[in-house]
Amino acid sequence: AADGDLRLFKSIASALDGGKGRVKEAVEAVRNCGAGALHTAAGRGRTPMCAYLVEELGVDVNAADDKGATPLTYALRWRAVDTVRYLFDHGADAEKPGEQGFTPLHVAAGAGLCEMIEVLLSKGADVNCFSYRGTLLHSAIIGKQVAAVKLLLDHHADCNKPVSLHYTPLIAALHARSLKCVKLLIE
Repeated sequence: AADGDLRLFKSIASALDGGKGRVKEAVEAVRNCGAGALHTAAGRGRTPMCAYLVEELGVDVNAADDKGATPLTYALRWRAVDTVRYLFDHGADAEKPGEQGFTPLHVAAGAGLCEMIEVLLSKGADVNCFSYRGTLLHSAIIGKQVAAVKLLLDHHADCNKPVSLHYTPLIAALHARSLKCVKLLIE
């Protein structure tokens, strides 16, 4: 799945299946460091491979790896824009939290992946997506990702939504010692 060679992948998958007609199950049984074939293909930006796995084999687009990360998270981390679009268009949940409470959107915000955030928001993802770790603004602020903070605010992110009683994005910016983020929030 990593190299994107569909012909070779189909041949190997068929051999793993042993002619039982259960290629999907054979493919899903193979894991690499806790990640399935769809995670691997998504992480490498192999959109045609993702299409084969999702559309022909019926692999779950929201399947979690051993740490709760989805294929969408892998595609985001590797900045595979076309794959992000494909996965989202085929049902990937940008708000599904992983084991540590981070959604794919939180990962993108915390890493300052503005292009990825823009793609997901343009496809209808919630700019005020919340997990027990906070909002997207919290993630961007804690990661000191000023451009991501600005982008989220431009998309009308709620700059007053607290994680707990008082931990608003402004308090997060103060804790992160990010004067630029503080200024953006106050404006």
